[in-house]
Amino acid sequence: NWIKVVYEEKEDEKTPAKTETAASADKYRKYDKGFFEFDYANLYYEENNEVVTYFNKSTKSQEGMKLFFTDASRKLIKSVSYYLPGSGGIAAAQVIYNSQGSEKDIRIGYVDINGQRQDHYYGYDDSGKLMYEQHVIDGKREGSWKDYKIVNGVKVLYEMNYKNNEYDGTYKEFHWLDDGTIVQFMVAEYKNGEMISSEYNDYMRDK
Repeated sequence: NWIKVVYEEKEDEKTPAKTETAASADKYRKYDKGFFEFDYANLYYEENNEVVTYFNKSTKSQEGMKLFFTDASRKLIKSVSYYLPGSGGIAAAQVIYNSQGSEKDIRIGYVDINGQRQDHYYGYDDSGKLMYEQHVIDGKREGSWKDYKIVNGVKVLYEMNYKNNEYDGTYKEFHWLDDGTIVQFMVAEYKNGEMISSEYNDYMRDK
């Protein structure tokens, strides 16, 4: 670990002009979720009260993470935004944390190197359980999805798979009973948007 301090000569004394922190000594990198590969050797950060912002050393433009803490002590993280090179100040991803510092929401949206628009979303409850998951590529639903809703007073979790904007694979539906028990209400198999098979659990909810 090392910290390089650049000095400006002023008569016989040396005055610190800027502090650049090497990647190995960067205490904020633990918040990087790895959505993108940032070249930390070419980045530095500035601390301003409860905000920490990364910049490109050469262009001085914003690049990498921008972290927001609950206060100037910077002990409890509030949110982290991610900026790609040449983003023009538009975040490619954002992670929102709850009051305990655990992940609550993750939103990712950017155009990849192949020109495809990537949009992904994850949502967690207070216990850290994944309750929402969505993946949209070039406007089409793809991959594994989770969706939590309240339907007619019943808490329902849907798990499904998409391919080219159509159901493809296993579809499941879970219901919460009044005593907190979670039961699988149904399971189905889809192929190219068509249901191939399905099974239902006919349960009675306690009133």
